[in-house]
Amino acid sequence: MCNGISQCPNAIITEKFCTLPGDGTASKALGENSDARLRQIHETDIVLSDHLSAHNDHSMSDPLIFDRETAHLGSRSGLANGLRGATTHPPIFLLSCLDVCEALDHLPNIMEKWQRQFIRYLFPYSAQRTRIEAAFVVKHPHVPKRLYKFRSFLPQHLDALDKGVLWMSSPDKFNDPFDTTVYFDAGRFFVEDLPLPEFLEKVKKLDEARARGEPFQPKPLVNPIPVKVLSERMNAEILASEDRDRRDKLMAVAEQIMRTHATQLRQQMTKYFRNNFSVLSLAGNPTAILMWSHYADSHRGFCIEYDFGSLPPSDLRRRLCFPVLYRGKRTDATRYMAKRDPTDFNNLFGQYLCLLKERQWSYEQEWRIVHAIGAPLANREFVMPVPSAIILGSQVRPDDERRIRDFCDRKKIPVKRAVEVDGQLELLIQDA
Repeated sequence: MCNGISQCPNAIITEKFCTLPGDGTASKALGENSDARLRQIHETDIVLSDHLSAHNDHSMSDPLIFDRETAHLGSRSGLANGLRGATTHPPIFLLSCLDVCEALDHLPNIMEKWQRQFIRYLFPYSAQRTRIEAAFVVKHPHVPKRLYKFRSFLPQHLDALDKGVLWMSSPDKFNDPFDTTVYFDAGRFFVEDLPLPEFLEKVKKLDEARARGEPFQPKPLVNPIPVKVLSERMNAEILASEDRDRRDKLMAVAEQIMRTHATQLRQQMTKYFRNNFSVLSLAGNPTAILMWSHYADSHRGFCIEYDFGSLPPSDLRRRLCFPVLYRGKRTDATRYMAKRDPTDFNNLFGQYLCLLKERQWSYEQEWRIVHAIGAPLANREFVMPVPSAIILGSQVRPDDERRIRDFCDRKKIPVKRAVEVDGQLELLIQDA
């Protein structure tokens, strides 16, 4: 059984389970012991920039792209006019000027500066731009000193507490069907420039392979062309045909491909990400009323406190613990996926996808331990540090409280209690 400690080969991200394009180099480095390299990163590598100037650097790797000559910082109209998209590198968000300005107005409330810097280093569009150790240097000081897991008195929860483990799950087991789903515009993907009959035959073989459950593994393109351009050319070629029966048949086939192929590809990629990643969810706030209500049997359960501040950066429980990033809109992953050169795919994109949640979930203040470990091992026990405290719910039953106190006496673990503040919609954590 994988225990998740740095010595365990199953705990690190390896090429073995990577069926997406890329050589796995970045994924391997994500799980390496990094103490020495952390010290080698110069302080200037982690200076956090202003949220506008941050987008104005590395323009070809940022989700929002600004033109240095026309984007006037602080000017709403200048900011909108400064947005641009290169022909071969379209921006990840296709927003109107008003949407862009509105998004940036609210950005400080959604994502902190260090999180934007972390994303730029670890999840750029191009694999060549990843700066893995610099990303972890940025993240390390912001990992909460304490993280929490809300529990009820179910037998499996008590058994896990006694064994010192928590359960890691693939996202397809989560209570949110939108969690770790991928969206992209397949029309902006690049395909091989082929004559119509060869293209249709290739699509047919891809569909047959997908039906057999074979993973999608694109090959380097010799003569790349955007799908939309090929589609337009294909339609023109079909319409020019003098053979009416052939023209009608080909047009029907082409329309079917355009209508279903993109949807099927999105569904396949979403299924891959939701099945092959292993995620452990932790909370940042032990006084969150909704967390007690939803995950701790309506305040009758308990909450496990873990001291992440005492874990060294090399410990994978800390190293692979990431903040969940709350967004108001679904992220368009087109620019990650649409590559002229598939080997430039950032194979850390799956981790990024596992961290994106809709803004309504932000009350959870969630952090996730994420492993790209493959479907066979995605759902498993994961060894946690010894709890630094157990917090009893404000409505805990007397028999359940005695059970926790007996356990904590044996393990020398402090007991605390969530107390309802009189006259306030508020909880307070006190020693018990």
